Amino acid sequence: MSLALSSVSFDYQDKNILFDISFELSTNEILGVIGPNGAGKSTIIKLLSKILSPSKGSVLLNNIDIKKLSRKDLAKKIAVLPQSYVMPEAFSVFELVMMGRTPHLGLWQQETIEDIQLVEDAMQQTGIWEMRERMAAELSGGERQRLLIARALVQEATYLLLDEPTNHLDIKHQLQSLRFLKEKLSSELGILVVIHDLNMAAQLCDRILLLHEGKVATIGTPKDVLTKENIKSYFETEAQILSNDGHPVIVPTL
Repeated sequence: MSLALSSVSFDYQDKNILFDISFELSTNEILGVIGPNGAGKSTIIKLLSKILSPSKGSVLLNNIDIKKLSRKDLAKKIAVLPQSYVMPEAFSVFELVMMGRTPHLGLWQQETIEDIQLVEDAMQQTGIWEMRERMAAELSGGERQRLLIARALVQEATYLLLDEPTNHLDIKHQLQSLRFLKEKLSSELGILVVIHDLNMAAQLCDRILLLHEGKVATIGTPKDVLTKENIKSYFETEAQILSNDGHPVIVPTL
């Protein structure tokens, strides 16, 4: 099973955003997408989730062009945690996480005991079960982020697309979220994560795709991608590369 961009380019208002991008996300892997601001990282998530359509090329889910799939069918396979989301504040935390089950429910179908248990499990694992009766308007940025992670998980999709999933989280909850994602990884789940923190990318990801000016600069293991030369070339920053249990650690030179 795979989710792929095949020779995809994307233009917006006569501006070239992405150029001839090809890569494949498999199950049982975490693929990180890194790059300088404006490189096109979030655009990739929008293309993979059918929010945007390619100007050229195809987005393929198990070799089927996703433009042939309905929104509901696609939502059963792909869950998205966007970088910014306007949360309806008149709903409780529990109700908002339960919305992640919508693709699996028929018209007017009520949630089952299994749906409720799945939502409780996801909320327990993300540390928000105790706030289940609170309203969205009462939540901090970090609490909202954990809610969105729980809601993405209860979709039971084959692929999770996460745009800065540790945004707004303190260090404790950043690490908790990253460990949780690794624990969830299985032969039935693939994760793509856009992430700015290169050291977290090194710890979390099996492979890293480095975007630069809308093109794939390189793709490979964290050790292959996060080199002194690449940091200097693509991020215009001098850095030392250390090692922590086999994972590269980037130490910028001030």
